[in-house]
Amino acid sequence: MRILSIMGSPRKEGNTSVLLETFLEGVQSNQKKTKITIVNPTEENINPCMGCNACKGGSPRTCVIEDDMTKYYEHLNLADVIVLATPVYWFNLSSQIKKFIDRMYGLDFKSFPTGKKLVLLMSFGDHDMVSSGAINISNSLKQLANFLGMEFAYECGLSSNASEENKKKALAEIKEMGQTLLV
Repeated sequence: MRILSIMGSPRKEGNTSVLLETFLEGVQSNQKKTKITIVNPTEENINPCMGCNACKGGSPRTCVIEDDMTKYYEHLNLADVIVLATPVYWFNLSSQIKKFIDRMYGLDFKSFPTGKKLVLLMSFGDHDMVSSGAINISNSLKQLANFLGMEFAYECGLSSNASEENKKKALAEIKEMGQTLLV
């Protein structure tokens, strides 16, 4: 199995990092042979999509922007599971993960393998997924998964305002989801 994880937070020790690390620990505890690639767009040279549509009409059907995103198209095609981890910024995705997702437009949708799983992990500062805006991210990525023929397998939103007890409970659930995702 192959997992491609995209870390959408610039904070290496933040809540989103903890969510992603916990989920991947769960995966690795039951799936020792799983190959995990973690992309941190903050540390990569990934430019925004120009909307030029060269990837949709050219030959070959590839993005014309030459930057670090080029190496991740193959990872996207080969991955069995794509994990998107993002903090909620202004009721939506962080700009760091958004540019990665926008550049997924450069994929050849006609040959993109279907049946992959999509996992969404979110951290936010309000009390729930609606008031924080996390629901906007969830709805958007459910549509993206549907368009690409992916299964929207799991989502978790964790408030930084949650009690320590509730955070521990949520992290235990996230780890368990990682353990059972590929079984």
